[in-house]
Amino acid sequence: MVIRLKVAWRAYVVNVDLHIEHRKRAGSLRKAIVEQAANWLGAPYLFGGNGPTGIDCSHFVYQVINAARKACAPDSLEPQLLEYRSTSTIEASHLWFPTKELDRGDLVLWDGHVGIVVDPGQQLFIGAQSSTGVARASFAGGYWNMREGRRFLRFYYLW
Repeated sequence: MVIRLKVAWRAYVVNVDLHIEHRKRAGSLRKAIVEQAANWLGAPYLFGGNGPTGIDCSHFVYQVINAARKACAPDSLEPQLLEYRSTSTIEASHLWFPTKELDRGDLVLWDGHVGIVVDPGQQLFIGAQSSTGVARASFAGGYWNMREGRRFLRFYYLW
């Protein structure tokens, strides 16, 4: 009986250590996502655009996520770049899972639009909007609060 407890205890400790390491990496990635999103503030909106001279909402998300993954990857590892997906296929990609407990770096989606949560407490996101270009906005007030179908997703694939 004591041997079983020790074995179970050791397995548990290893799992806790892995969980703690994952949480540290995930926290670093979330921080990098917010930093990379802020780098785009002021960029103009361009439907189908994919660069600093004009970008749309879904390309913005993928540019930010890929840059953040590169910034956070261990030196010995080059992360595989995520392939672009439109807002309608992000949920089907299996790289994101629904969440109700928001954290920075999560995605906020509406039908046809996506942004990156940068301050869950203030209910702010950064997104590429046709009216403002890449800018901060509230997902719980004004125009975006009136849009139906709001949901939140979290990225779960680290490298």
